[in-house]
Amino acid sequence: MKSKLAIAVTLWGWLLFVVWLSYDYAEYQNRWIIHIFQPAYSYEIHAFHILIFLIPFIYTLLGYLVHEREKLLIKVKESEKNIVNYHFLMNLRVYTTGEALIFWQNNN
Repeated sequence: MKSKLAIAVTLWGWLLFVVWLSYDYAEYQNRWIIHIFQPAYSYEIHAFHILIFLIPFIYTLLGYLVHEREKLLIKVKESEKNIVNYHFLMNLRVYTTGEALIFWQNNN
């Protein structure tokens, strides 16, 4: 990914993952791995699955989609320029007068 926005979106998801792990480590110190795999409350099981597994991958996917969107917008701009050039050339009449070419636009 070369897009700064796509990289920022992807890193944000992984930052959330690291922050949650850091919080868990600060709260439980030497028992944080045990706490992750043997949570005391049911809401911790859901938070674990959402934050540890889903969020980093969702944000990675969003970063990829942002990158693909920017590539698509670049292609759309290029094709728009090609269409304008093609339209201009289709309405242009070319005539020769000996040594010179005369161009004028057909205004139908």
